[in-house]
Parts: sequence; C-alpha cells; structure tokens
Amino acid sequence: TFHLTQGWIGNMTLLTHNRTFDKVRAEHILYARQLELASQTLQQGQAIYLAPDLDRGHGTSITVPFHGRMHPFRTSFADLALLTDAQIFFVASDLQAYNRFSFQVVGPLDMGNAAMGYEERVQHLLDQYIAHLRRQWAKNPWALPWWLMREHLAYPTVTIEKCEVNNL
Repeated sequence: TFHLTQGWIGNMTLLTHNRTFDKVRAEHILYARQLELASQTLQQGQAIYLAPDLDRGHGTSITVPFHGRMHPFRTSFADLALLTDAQIFFVASDLQAYNRFSFQVVGPLDMGNAAMGYEERVQHLLDQYIAHLRRQWAKNPWALPWWLMREHLAYPTVTIEKCEVNNL
C-alpha cells in the first residue's frame, strides 16, 4: 500500500542561553526532527516527499553546473533513502491552463550496488536526480514558480569550458 504523508512541525520556540531566539539553530533542530519523522514514516512502509532542490540551509549540499548557474543540491533525500533502504521516485507537478494539474512520478531511481561506497551511492543518486531535473526544467521552463527561478538566477554563473558543456 502506498501512502503519501506530509508532516508539519509548528509552534516551536527556541531560546538560547541569553533568552534570545536563535533562528538558525531552531531551523537545524526542526530539520533534524523532520528527518527523524521521515525515517519513522518510511520504516512504517509509507512514503515521504523531500525536495532536494529547495532544501536550503540544512544538511550537506553538492554544487554543480545547472542551467548556466552553480546550483546547490541537498543530499538529504539520498542519505535518508540509503539509511532506511527506501526507494526513490522523482515527482514533478505542473499547474496547467484551465485549472488542470499534471502530476508525474518517475522511478524508482537506481540505488547503486553494494560494491559502491556510501558517498559514491549518494553521488550516484544525486546525479540521477539532477539529470532528470535538467530535462524537466528544459522541457517545461514556464512551469517553474517565479521565486524558484529568482533563486536560481541569483547563483553564480558558470564559466563554460569545454569539459563542462555536456554537464549543463
């Protein structure tokens, strides 16, 4: 049985030693708690949704050339999948004309093999995600929300060299 669950953590106040709010620390605690809840959900045989391209400020990131910019991508989805032995599917959605909603699920991604080290498997999963996202962005650039495109355009531009052309 496939269940899509989404959890929200709210109403949390974090005080530091001097009783002032530490937003960065609070975000890290919330992020850790969300990953903990996600892991529990996966262990129960349900599905979770993570967005590696939007998950800013937490966890490990890998920055790669992506549509002309040096774009950071978080590895949390790959780490969580490898730690819980979960399958990964790419999910894309698009609001179209006349209030129609397009929803596409692709996968599962290839998890790599036992001969690969942990970091190699994380990179392998991230490479697949980025390759699919490259195709998705090129195919439907109008489907991107303006704030996501604004964020992307704020990243440093790529200096194109011969070896990088195939990676864009």
